[in-house]
Amino acid sequence: MNSIVLMGEIATKPEVRQTQEGSARASFLLRFPSHRANDPDYQVQVLLFGTAANEINGQYGVGAQVIVEGRLQMNSVTRPDGNREKRAELIARRVHALTMEPPTSTPVPLPAAVAAVPVPPRAVPSPAAVPAPPKAIPPRRTSPPPVEDDEIPF
Repeated sequence: MNSIVLMGEIATKPEVRQTQEGSARASFLLRFPSHRANDPDYQVQVLLFGTAANEINGQYGVGAQVIVEGRLQMNSVTRPDGNREKRAELIARRVHALTMEPPTSTPVPLPAAVAAVPVPPRAVPSPAAVPAPPKAIPPRRTSPPPVEDDEIPF
């Protein structure tokens, strides 16, 4: 079974096109950090089809943090210098948002009757009324005691 889940940041604006059959096809680059400080970030091409392709364009933009579920596919591409190279593409089934876009509407103010209700101050207990924290229990030893060299039977 070919299944992968990647978490990253959308690096390019999702581009939506129509296939010859008339269904939508969207593509974008997903970027995620490399494990080494000197290496550049990893990038993988993500493809979406159908209604998911139409939804990605309106919901997500560059910089959105997402989780992408799908399958990997390897393609052979001829570079301008004539050499062929293999590139991975992620054929996505689902895209989940990790970061929410800021709200576009202004917050609704509270009615004057609710805003005018006084809130009583919270009572702070005296230090004498606060119970002492329980004593820490030392951790149990889970490994066997160390074996000395003299006890080895060979």
